[in-house]
Amino acid sequence: MSKALIAIATSLTLPAAGTASAQIGKAAFEATDAAQHKIEEKQADSRAANNVKSAITRAARRLRPTRRRAR
Repeated sequence: MSKALIAIATSLTLPAAGTASAQIGKAAFEATDAAQHKIEEKQADSRAANNVKSAITRAARRLRPTRRRAR
């Protein structure tokens, strides 16, 4: 009888352990995915900022008076 109870208890705990492991794996995947998304957002913001800086620099160069050579 005790062997039957041990078998029943084991059969009930193993799926629960597998479910917990799956939940941990899913949480780890979601955390990794969220971190990757944040990195991509920061990279996009950085590119946008660099594009604005480049545009400002180009506009400033166009507005500078040209120097004439002395004869």
